Amino acid sequence: PRRAGHFDAGAVRYGRELAGAEGGIMTKADVLAGLGDLEVVVGYRIGGETYDRYPAHLASLDDLETVTETLQGWDEDISSVRDEALLPEATRAYVKRREERVGAPGVMLSVGPERDAIVERAPVFGEAWQEACS
Repeated sequence: PRRAGHFDAGAVRYGRELAGAEGGIMTKADVLAGLGDLEVVVGYRIGGETYDRYPAHLASLDDLETVTETLQGWDEDISSVRDEALLPEATRAYVKRREERVGAPGVMLSVGPERDAIVERAPVFGEAWQEACS
C-alpha cells in the first residue's frame, strides 16, 4: 500500500538547506485524499523550549515533541489531474503552505502511482520525457 504520515516541514527544510536544493517534489498527494484534516509539523518542543527550525544542534531528540499546524484536507480523487488549476482548492492550499514552511517551491506534484501521474509546476524534464509518458 502507498501510505503517508504527517509532513515534517522542519526536517525537510533542514535537509533542503544542507543539500542546497532550490526546490522539491511532493509525492503521494493522492494518498492524502479522504484522510480529513492534515497535520504539518511546524516546530519542536523539548525541555520547555520551543524551536521553529529543526533542532539538529541537540545531542538527543529522545524527548522531542512536535508542534503541528492543521490544514484542511480534501476528499476528491486527484489521480487524473495533470493541471494545477484543476486541483481542489484545499490541495493547492496544502501545497502552498508546505512550500512556505520548507522555503522552496515544489516543482512537481505526484498525484498517483502511475509514471505519468504528475502535475508539473515548473519545467523539470524535456520533451523526451513528456513523449515517453504520453
